[in-house]
Amino acid sequence: MSKPLPPTSRHLERVHGGRCVDAIVDPDKVLSTEFERVFAGVFDTVELSLHRDIDMDELIDSIEARRSDQICVDYKEDENISSCLVTIKGHDVWIKIAGATFSVVHHRATTPNLLLKSLVDVQLALTDTHHVLTIPFKPPNC
Repeated sequence: MSKPLPPTSRHLERVHGGRCVDAIVDPDKVLSTEFERVFAGVFDTVELSLHRDIDMDELIDSIEARRSDQICVDYKEDENISSCLVTIKGHDVWIKIAGATFSVVHHRATTPNLLLKSLVDVQLALTDTHHVLTIPFKPPNC
């Protein structure tokens, strides 16, 4: 079975329809066995709303300045860069960043627990391993 190629900047404008679970009031429910059973194989993306917009130019410059084959950024080059895709070697996901939205996208639908684990793994890889500190994962004063 071949692995799909990562999306390019032409994929950034595509709108996806489908199911969504949002405005989660009780996070423990998302981690429950029942939630896992009901939603296994339904979602391929976990999306995190950040407390402020990401400065795309600063983020892209930060990643490109590393000149590393371990982390790559793809974006549509124009006057107003509104989103980008980041890939990290060793992580079988794409990271889409747009405005104040940080999304981790898998190649196919998976389990909620795996989606949440990949979100945490990618956050740690960006901040601890690659020192990309321009994404505001923590609210101010934390």
